[in-house]
Parts: sequence; structure tokens; C-alpha cells
Amino acid sequence: MLSLLALGVHAIASGGRDEKLRQLGYLDEVRPLIADSTSQGADLLGVRENASDLGKPGTRNRLNQVVKQTQDTLDAVKDIEPPSGVDEAHTLLVATLQLRVLGARAAAKDMIAALSAQTPAPIVERLVATGRNMIAADQTYKAFSDVVASELANEAAKAVAASVWIADPTQWESPELTAFVNILKANSSVAPIVDVSTVLIRTTPAAVGKEGEKFLLPKTPSIRLEVVVANIGNVAQKKVTVMATLTSATGVDTARDFVDLSPGKRVALTLRGLRATPGDATLTVTIGPLAGETSTEDNSITNVLSIHA
Repeated sequence: MLSLLALGVHAIASGGRDEKLRQLGYLDEVRPLIADSTSQGADLLGVRENASDLGKPGTRNRLNQVVKQTQDTLDAVKDIEPPSGVDEAHTLLVATLQLRVLGARAAAKDMIAALSAQTPAPIVERLVATGRNMIAADQTYKAFSDVVASELANEAAKAVAASVWIADPTQWESPELTAFVNILKANSSVAPIVDVSTVLIRTTPAAVGKEGEKFLLPKTPSIRLEVVVANIGNVAQKKVTVMATLTSATGVDTARDFVDLSPGKRVALTLRGLRATPGDATLTVTIGPLAGETSTEDNSITNVLSIHA
């Protein structure tokens, strides 16, 4: 009787070890596919950053390649039969890759549309929605990796690597995407286009909230600025003026810098701290305007601030 009991215990333990080995084997099988997916996200970002250099055919070919690769990765993961205890994790991984396929397809379609005569606004709106979906895919992957870490691979060495497509969500918000779409359109034109844009501004200290249109800042003696500007035309520009002005009840303070901008490129620069006093203030950052620039409404960004006493 004791021998039979011992055999039963051994069989249960052996079965548990076999199940764990199958689970770890599954992770070994999906790791290279996860790495492929991460690379595809980097490729999509690379197309976006270099679209002005790739031109129409190059942009279209690279985007189509990324879409095909994301579909191939999804198909490969779907072909894997998950062992016992892996169903939840596998479902999350498949969902991640499905969202990434949809995101790559939508991004490719709208980036190619930006090279046509379509108006920018609806393209930007669709790309913003696509960005949200790709962020959702990153969040789904995080859920997958959490399940793996807690249930399948308790040792750090057996866990899965991070996989992120959208490291900076602001890159998929309207200001950045508007500049990007305008860059694509300008670089698909044979006529010279002179156009620069202030894409976004960030303050240090950062706003702690918002009240209506006012950004609420903590008490501070000065406000340092990080500014992103872009050449959304197709003509290189040298020593373009970028000026920041902070207007408050106690007066006006200004800071300026100069940037060289290649066609289709964006530059981040830091401007010195502007003197700040408690109360309401108006912050305006302007690039240019340049000679020959026919559209200047996106040259400036103005924010109303409320600085805590």
C-alpha cells in the first residue's frame, strides 16, 4: 500500500515537472517572435522619422514590409499550441499581436494617404486613433508579461523581455502628427515649400493640473522650457529664431535660440528659465516667421499659466 502511495506521489510530482517544462518550452518558442514584433515597431518608427528622406516609393515599400512582417509574426504565434496552464498568457499575446497588425495597417494606410492630395485634418485624426490602439497593444503585452512572471516563470531569467511600440505617447498626439503629416505632404511636392512649426512646449516645473484653459504650475522663481520645432517644408533653413515670451503682471521676460532645420526634421531645444511670479501669466513660443512662409498659424503656441503663490 505504501509503495502504491509513493508511486502516486512520484507520478504527480513528475507530471508537475513535465507541465512546467512544457510551459518553459512555450516561452522559449515565443521569445524570438516577441523580439520580431518589437523590431517591427522600431521599423515603423524608423519609417516615420525618415519618411522625408525615403520619398514616396521608399515610404510605401517600407510600410508594406512592416505590415507583412507583423502579420507573419501573428500567424506564427497563432500556430503555436499552448500547453496546459498557458491559455491565458497565450490569449493575451495573440491579442497584442492582433492589435499591432491592425495598428501597422492603419498607420501605413494613413501615412500613404498623407502623400496624396487628401486634406491633413482627417488623416491626423485617424492617426491619433491608431496611436491609441498601439498604446493599448503595449498595455496588453504588459498584462501578458505580468501573467508570465507571476504564473509561468518565477525566475527572472525565465521571464520575457519588454516589448514596446509607443515609448512616447506624445508622438501620437495631434501636435506631433499634424507636423508629421505636413512634412509628408511638403516632401511629396516638387515646388519649394517654406514652412516651420512649433510642435509642442513643456515646462519645468511641469503643470500639476488644468483649470479651464489655464495650466496650473507650482510656486517657482523661473520656468525652463523644452521646445520641439519642425521644418514641415521641403527647403533647408539656417539659424531660425525660436523665441519664448512670458508676460505677467510684473512685466515681460524673453528667451531665444537659433536652430538649423533640414527638410522634414524636428529638433528639441531647451530655453533658459524665464522669470516667474505668482499669478496668471501668458507663455508664447514662436519660431520664425520666415521669408516666403505663406502659412504662419502653426508658428506659435500660446499657453495661459496660473503660478501658485
